[in-house]
Amino acid sequence: MDKLTQCKKIMRFMEIHGTITQREAINYGIYRLASRIHDLKEQGIGIKTEMIEVTNADGTKSHVARYSLIDGEPEDIFGGEDNE
Repeated sequence: MDKLTQCKKIMRFMEIHGTITQREAINYGIYRLASRIHDLKEQGIGIKTEMIEVTNADGTKSHVARYSLIDGEPEDIFGGEDNE
């Protein structure tokens, strides 16, 4: 899957669900979420990063990034209708 396709999936997920974490991105075959978020930011998309605490399977705590779109509708950086 190429970068553009991954970015489209991330944008769609955030539009529908509001936020995305690496754990959620993996379910869509996206293993480098931070890199794709960086790509989106370079395209002018406003994305907020929030560090949240999660509990791991063994009961220990970790901090992970949760990304969300900043206010308003995202621009159409992918050139038109649903171009998957």
